[in-house]
This record gives sequence, C-alpha cells and structure tokens, in this order.
Amino acid sequence: WEIALKTDTDHEALLEHVEATRPQILGLSLSSHRRLDALVRLVVAVRISVPEAIIGVAPGGDLTGDRIRQLADIDLLFDDARSACAELVRLVELRG
Repeated sequence: WEIALKTDTDHEALLEHVEATRPQILGLSLSSHRRLDALVRLVVAVRISVPEAIIGVAPGGDLTGDRIRQLADIDLLFDDARSACAELVRLVELRG
C-alpha cells in the first residue's frame, strides 16, 4: 500500500493530487454534515478525472451512510476496519 495523507487541503489541491497520482483507491473522511457539499463536489470531480477509482468514505458526526450514499457517488463506507477491508478486497477483485 502507498498512502498519501492529505489534511487541511482545499478542493483544488486535492484534485490536483488525484489527477497527478491517479489512485486506484481513494479514502475520504467526512467530519460533519456541514462538509457534505464539499464531499459531493470532490467526488464528482474525482469521477470525472479518475472514473475507475474506488471511492470510500468514513462518515463522522451525525451523518448516516444512507444520506451520504444518496448524495455522493461512492463505492463504500468505512464503518469499521474489518468490514471496510473485506468490502475493499471484494471491489478490487470485481474490477480486476
């Protein structure tokens, strides 16, 4: 695994990094419902730039997975490490 942790980074910088590195898997965290619009905007931009990427989100605060899935085109939610790893392995295998 090669992990690039980005914190305190704005939309444009994150998107530039994604376009430069073209990750196969992108994990995002969402701290609260106030950041949901920024997440949706970023996911749309990533889907345009790297459509084959698997995008996962770790929800926080008062957000439910259902609400995030309604608004953002994500592949998985990171509820806990064990289930997230199992689902990620399954998605990677499906995509070959």
